[in-house]
Amino acid sequence: MFDIVEAHDLIDAIDPVQYAIRLLIPPGSALLGQPEQLGSIEQFVGPLDQAGFQYHWTHPDPRMDGLHRDISLAVEEAAKAAEDPFETFDRLRAITYRIAGRDAPIVQRSSRRSRQNRSPRMSEPWFCCAEPTRNQLVGLQPNCSH
Repeated sequence: MFDIVEAHDLIDAIDPVQYAIRLLIPPGSALLGQPEQLGSIEQFVGPLDQAGFQYHWTHPDPRMDGLHRDISLAVEEAAKAAEDPFETFDRLRAITYRIAGRDAPIVQRSSRRSRQNRSPRMSEPWFCCAEPTRNQLVGLQPNCSH
């Protein structure tokens, strides 16, 4: 996927949070209750998280769960630091290759867009179907000053 994104000059067009999105399985999902011959995922699905309105699940290959964890953390750190999307992309690709046990390609980019010419971005990168970050789940403390 990273090679395709780079080959088609899409790095700056894809918000890094998109690389961290994981399949969400809500109650009533068509993925639940499938016959075994269709590739049932029931064995990987845990209990319902009512507050999150989803079932937590694990991937059959534990490296994929590790990949999701590492990518999510890197994306969260990059967003907090307002890191250049090209740097984030390179870091995410390196994480992916490392977990796959492969050497990441060495990329030399001669022309990176200046920050003035960047693609438009949302003011909050954690949008749409993205899972909330750990920092977003921290409870708000009520103001007890009155």
